[in-house]
Order: sequence, then structure tokens, then C-alpha cells
Amino acid sequence: MEKIKAGIIGCGRISSVYQAAFENMKDEVELAFVVDKDVCRARKLAAVFPGCGYSDKLEDLLKQPLSVVHVLTPHYLHKEHAVRSEEHTSELQS
Repeated sequence: MEKIKAGIIGCGRISSVYQAAFENMKDEVELAFVVDKDVCRARKLAAVFPGCGYSDKLEDLLKQPLSVVHVLTPHYLHKEHAVRSEEHTSELQS
């Protein structure tokens, strides 16, 4: 079975909960790319997952062949990030 390729937008406090979940699901899900406006936070989270890319630019994440994107940014940014991510994953499935 092929692993689900996942991405994360926002590597702040809540990302530690997701980190633990991804570690527990490593046989089924691959964290493939993370993005945060603070590239150091993105780099730190990506370093935990072999082969995981990172950036401080949302556009870099949107270029990735991801099955799912987790939006972990502040609530007021959720709509923008969710819509852009959904448009991206829909294009990949077409």
C-alpha cells in the first residue's frame, strides 16, 4: 500500500501534536513537506522526518504531490490556506 503524502502549513505550538501523530502513523503516512513563515521552525519539524522538505513559502508546498494538507496556522488564515490547498490537491487528482 502506498503511503499517504502529507504536508503541514504552520509549524507553531500545535505542530508538536501533529508531529507525534505522524510518528505514530509512519507506516501509513509520510510527512513530505512543511511550511512556516519562520523557516527555522519549518526546518526543525522537517528534520524529524527523513526526506521531508521545508520552506517559508506556501507556493513551495503547493508544488508538492501531496494527498492531504494540514492547516495549523492561526484561525484567521485557515480559509485562505484551506482553499489554496484544496485547489492544489484537486488539480493533482484530475
